[in-house]
Amino acid sequence: MIFLSTGIDLRGWMRKSIRHMVRGIAAGLVLVGALIFPNEARAQARDSVDVVLPEVRVTATRGMGAESTSPFSLISIRRPDYVVDTSPGISLEQTLRGIPGLFISSRTHFAVGERLVIRGMGSRAPFGVRGIQVVLDGIPLTLPDGQSMADIVDPGMISSVQLIRGPASVFWGNGSGGALFLSTNRPRNDYPTRIKVQAGSYGLRQASAETNFRMNGHSFRAYASSISLDGYRDHSSGRFTRGAFFARINTGNRAVLSVVGAVSDQRADHPGSLKEDQLNEDPTQANGFFKSQLAGKESRQIQVGVTLLATTDLGLFTASANYITRALRNPLPFAFIDLDRKAGGVDVTLQKESGRVVWAIGGDVRFQNDQRQNWNTLEGERGTDQSLDQTENVLNASIRSIVMYTVSDRLQIAAGARLDHVKFDMDDQFLTNGDQSGDRTFEAISPVLGFSYQMDGATIYADVGSAFETPTTTELVNRPDLTGGFNPELDAQKTRGVEGGIRIRSEPGHVTADVALYRLEISNRLVAFQTEEGGERTFFRNGGKNIHTGIEAAIVWDPLSYLRINATGSKGMFEFQEENLKGNRLPGVPELQFFLEAEFSPGDIRTRLSLLYTDSYFVNDVNTISTDAYSLVDINLTHIGIPLGTALVRPFFQISNLFDETYVSSVSINSSSGSYFDPGSGRSVQGGINVLF
Repeated sequence: MIFLSTGIDLRGWMRKSIRHMVRGIAAGLVLVGALIFPNEARAQARDSVDVVLPEVRVTATRGMGAESTSPFSLISIRRPDYVVDTSPGISLEQTLRGIPGLFISSRTHFAVGERLVIRGMGSRAPFGVRGIQVVLDGIPLTLPDGQSMADIVDPGMISSVQLIRGPASVFWGNGSGGALFLSTNRPRNDYPTRIKVQAGSYGLRQASAETNFRMNGHSFRAYASSISLDGYRDHSSGRFTRGAFFARINTGNRAVLSVVGAVSDQRADHPGSLKEDQLNEDPTQANGFFKSQLAGKESRQIQVGVTLLATTDLGLFTASANYITRALRNPLPFAFIDLDRKAGGVDVTLQKESGRVVWAIGGDVRFQNDQRQNWNTLEGERGTDQSLDQTENVLNASIRSIVMYTVSDRLQIAAGARLDHVKFDMDDQFLTNGDQSGDRTFEAISPVLGFSYQMDGATIYADVGSAFETPTTTELVNRPDLTGGFNPELDAQKTRGVEGGIRIRSEPGHVTADVALYRLEISNRLVAFQTEEGGERTFFRNGGKNIHTGIEAAIVWDPLSYLRINATGSKGMFEFQEENLKGNRLPGVPELQFFLEAEFSPGDIRTRLSLLYTDSYFVNDVNTISTDAYSLVDINLTHIGIPLGTALVRPFFQISNLFDETYVSSVSINSSSGSYFDPGSGRSVQGGINVLF
């Protein structure tokens, strides 16, 4: 009934979805697990020897303590299976909505990606993610230059999230906002295989499948998905095909080997940002310049990672290696960008617990190789006028050490430091304007000191630390003088921060809460700007000083067995301190955001009702133009499951932006043409079914 009401050609949609699914390398693995080993998979899933530990180890802090005793501002979220199954999973903004301190601005199309901001850090990103370390299933998506491309993340598969808010360089290096650790790995004991199809407004079509099984003491998991969207705006259609494979091999009594591989294939149109009068006239229109040049994006990314975890006489030894390859064809109004990237690295850690002391030492070496060519754009195709041809290399080598000392049963103290050496090297092969080859080197020491104190049902913590953030290769090569080579005037941004808070866990589990306060001092901050000569291209410079202060809070309350209430809020003040902008607010980031969700499940129907309020915010440094505040209401209806033989059918239905709020979901900061605004989608409907067996 849901599909009939949407007016979609199911037969044509199924044919198209199947073609996309075949392109995912994990599709065959899914079918193998589901069809060849169905009985063994179900039986071994029920008899799994995997144990759910009573205390969550925080992967984002590289094993240093559990969440309850951690002296750092972090939060761990486990998404229940039914939430993963019955959420649309179209964007990270929808999936991660409501995490305190994390703001995600979605362009509502696939061509640019979503901007992730933690405590004001990362707001400058014109595309991709800046200033935040992002890790997916143990593979760092953040490159040595500090840029993260999250295209390969399937929002509909995320099962758990760990977030460090604030300076986290001591753990992950180049990035001053924090670290976001995403996992799609979740063993399903009763129904190891799931197939999901959904459809909805604006031409949404999605299909996915996943399975997990065990053989001879080893565990395996795979998923594949395909999504296509016509888009809310003109010239905003796009599609994604993604897949992944996981293997956990028991090599002996004291070692485990994990292997993960993932792939994504994307094609998307880019509608561009709108001026204020265009936004008011028709928010569904595209920027005429972007549409006439058929701006868009095609990308393909493949990544693989291997991790060995071994218990030795010296301690717990972890060694991991990963490799990423990415191809990008990006026609934009100002250039046709052709980029081929290879990146990877090796990381080793040794951790030891000796009485009251837990220590860890580690180091990593990571590389990045970009083959970049820029041409003119002719209606979405590469022209004949070349303007750039260069090879960019980045090498990041680091060492780190962290020590945690248990003073008493209640008090822990932690201290650590990390030394990073990041070298950028560029070989210019386009010599008509001279040889622009050169190199840049950045070094930084990032220390941290913190404590935690456990009371009955609560933990108080505080820490002080620092972080650094280099310009990315894209920011270094986008020179305001429109020549090649690295910008010699662009330096690294540095952050010092202090924070404190309390985590509350009531004995019966009816109430959990988290409150954190922070203050960040950012010097030499990286600032995005545009020029009339550069058109819609974004350039960067170093500004003066910023002060970011704020409070974040979250509470989960279960007043009844069938009722759960989740509320989070973030209030910050992000101020410029340099003379010509002193007192102005950082553009692109709301200073107030509030989220409220109520889940009601007295019978077979589970209802989730959510409200997201986002305050207005400025779109330029001079604070002359701002967005309007907005509120979004979503409602989700899910059946807990209809038995069908040995299978379970779980249908769902959701209305997003229930009251059809007109709002701006993202902005182009400091646009020289006044094209600041990316409109958010209007009211939309999504519906589908899961078949579990």
